[in-house]
Amino acid sequence: SVTLSLPLDLVDNSVLKIGSNVNMNLASGGVCGNKVVINIASGTVFELSGGEMLLGESCTIQGQGEMLVSAGVHDMSFSIDAHITIAGGALLWPFSRGPEKSITFSGGLLLKKTGQLIVEPYSTQITILKEVILMDEW
Repeated sequence: SVTLSLPLDLVDNSVLKIGSNVNMNLASGGVCGNKVVINIASGTVFELSGGEMLLGESCTIQGQGEMLVSAGVHDMSFSIDAHITIAGGALLWPFSRGPEKSITFSGGLLLKKTGQLIVEPYSTQITILKEVILMDEW
């Protein structure tokens, strides 16, 4: 298990590979630039547990692992290929992305507890390629 209490800024052509069966917790957010790839291996949880992670429009989140949002508000990119659970805090598609864009969740989406998916431009098209599960306070 790895916890980073300082912001993690990934910029330029960076690649962050998180190995199998690891819990990585970003407690203070940071930046994932437009040319950055975060690869989450199987059995791994990449958790955003506070602060604000600014995912650039074309920042790539991929792999067989899990992206977990448990606290904070985090801007999202156009496409997230890993499975996402939003259990607290929020994943935000901000007005600054512009109207009539599209976002894709290729790995599926689970919204539970107090987690929020906030899409500000109402003209945004949302595509979810695998299961969508909505839960209450379970």
